[in-house]
Amino acid sequence: MRLLLKKPSVNKIEMHDKLENLINAIVGNIIPDQSSFSTPEKLAILLGESLQALIFVTSIEDEFNITLDDDEIDLSFFQDINVIIQRIDGHLHAGNHDVTEKAFTE
Repeated sequence: MRLLLKKPSVNKIEMHDKLENLINAIVGNIIPDQSSFSTPEKLAILLGESLQALIFVTSIEDEFNITLDDDEIDLSFFQDINVIIQRIDGHLHAGNHDVTEKAFTE
């Protein structure tokens, strides 16, 4: 038996803010003073640092309780925050979400 829960509703402004915070936190590990970089530049930095890019993707999945498909994580994903928001939004509005695969014995 699977435990199914509805995904929490998150509006696009909240999504954008959460993503900006994640980007800033992860890029801050690479470049402490990132104030002169735009969001697209920060995403490009993440793309060039594969471990940081992986941390970014898993942080998104954890933050929004989703699992991104491999084909959703392409070059455009790291070029435009709006692409990321669209992909997250697609998962959040897809209906129910598997929280666990644990089988419950009776």
